[in-house]
Amino acid sequence: MPTLRHLAEECSELQLRFVERHGALRAATEVRSLVTVGQDELLAVRSDFSHSAGALVILRITEPALEGATASAVDRMLCDLAQHRAAGLVVAVASHGPRVCPAATRSFAGRMGVPLLTTTAEPAAWESVKNGIRACRARAGTAKPPA
Repeated sequence: MPTLRHLAEECSELQLRFVERHGALRAATEVRSLVTVGQDELLAVRSDFSHSAGALVILRITEPALEGATASAVDRMLCDLAQHRAAGLVVAVASHGPRVCPAATRSFAGRMGVPLLTTTAEPAAWESVKNGIRACRARAGTAKPPA
């Protein structure tokens, strides 16, 4: 299975960056599945973003940064991701930068132990990662991601 470090350092097409240094401390975390969530789903107070340990959740937002209701919803999501031992949360944005994730969200992600990353890649760039994870599971004899 790919690790967060592998995706960030070896898969340049993903344009993936750790938001904080503490997230990079969990760079060896294996990514066992990918889950994409849109901002509308997030704001609908959906609470089943990650059903398996090792899921990497990609949040697609329409704003340049996490603000207001979206930032509050991300904090709720981080609790859920921590509970399910998710691999991390990737916020898909138009451009990287320190203002994408507020300091309170960065700090909360650190306390919850959920690596926080950003990507500027288009959704199609993630298809090869999904296919690679499927192939790894097939070789290991597990068709579904672990619970």
